[in-house]
Amino acid sequence: MNEKQKEYIQKIRLGIDQMTELIDDLLNIGRIEAGIGINMAPCRLDTMLKRLALEMDMSARVKGLEFTLDVSPALSPVMADETLLRQAIANLVDNAIKYTHQGFVKLRAYNIQDGVMIEVQDSGIGIPNADLPRLFEKFYRVKTRESLKIHGTGLGLAIVKSIVELHKGRVWAKSELGRGSTFFISLPAHSLEQEGKEQVREQ
Repeated sequence: MNEKQKEYIQKIRLGIDQMTELIDDLLNIGRIEAGIGINMAPCRLDTMLKRLALEMDMSARVKGLEFTLDVSPALSPVMADETLLRQAIANLVDNAIKYTHQGFVKLRAYNIQDGVMIEVQDSGIGIPNADLPRLFEKFYRVKTRESLKIHGTGLGLAIVKSIVELHKGRVWAKSELGRGSTFFISLPAHSLEQEGKEQVREQ
């Protein structure tokens, strides 16, 4: 093949990859919203976040970013489908790395009243205030000169929202254009006393 033909083939392959990613995201969000294959169990967030941080640290280093994890001692457990919850947090961290060209990405987790808070903070390109209310809508993408250069299906944050709501939690973001963003996930804590009551009800 000549160079022009190779260029066409490359574009076709890219289009197929993007279409496959979109279909996978649509199937994923449909499964989550329908509650199919959900496996809820007490989850140790500190252990899960440490494993996740080891993987994400390499992605951050490749871009020359500083990645830090700060998990409070005695972090409360949560009732969760660990695979799904990990996917939601990983999505936020991956976005933070993707939209940050220099500086840092921080992942934090700490106890709040009756729950746990997870924060993903970055020093990236930021999000305009006008876009924040629609940020978690399906297919909504922030349209700035820098963000349009980065590929995405527009479903990543909608998937995060669906997963968090499945866990009876909330997700939101604070940001300033050019000054970075912070995404928050709050989840209800799961106590051993609560687990005992649930087992009694089942009997």
